[in-house]
Amino acid sequence: MIYVPEFRIGAMENVGAVTFTDRVLKPADERTNQTDLIHAYIHLHELAHMWFGDLTTMRWWNDLWLKESFADFCAVTCMSETPSIRARYPDPELLLLRFIARALAADLSPTTHPI
Repeated sequence: MIYVPEFRIGAMENVGAVTFTDRVLKPADERTNQTDLIHAYIHLHELAHMWFGDLTTMRWWNDLWLKESFADFCAVTCMSETPSIRARYPDPELLLLRFIARALAADLSPTTHPI
């Protein structure tokens, strides 16, 4: 994992290296549960891309949406099972349900389709 100052995008998976912007890094006294959650989510999402997007990939661009959905699924599943994350939230199942609700809402978008 490589932190890149002023990296234009939030994060990017590359084979063997995931790059992140320095905007997600915060000193300990400025961190909140929300910023830690976002930080964990970005890391896990990009690691899922690296392993399941760069090393195995779609045959054609029209299936690229599946790669994003799968990375979201992997990140949220890992977060909902991580003891240190679960310990910081009164009801960690709500964490998972929030992301599931977002995924279901995305299925209603005219630019995508449900699996």
